[in-house]
Amino acid sequence: MAAKNVPAHQMSLRDGVTLEIAHLKRLDRESVVELKFRIVNNTDRATSLKDLGIGFAHQLGQIALID
Repeated sequence: MAAKNVPAHQMSLRDGVTLEIAHLKRLDRESVVELKFRIVNNTDRATSLKDLGIGFAHQLGQIALID
């Protein structure tokens, strides 16, 4: 779903709204990956993770990492 002219660390979620990866790191002693991201909303319309199809209320969901 990435838009044209959007850097690899960003993903267009809808017109005017992007997800930007700020940090992605595998934790040394854990079988987990730490992800820090920000949602940039350049519209005048409020939105949520649920509205964007990537979460439930204020929790992220449906995220897969291909290693």
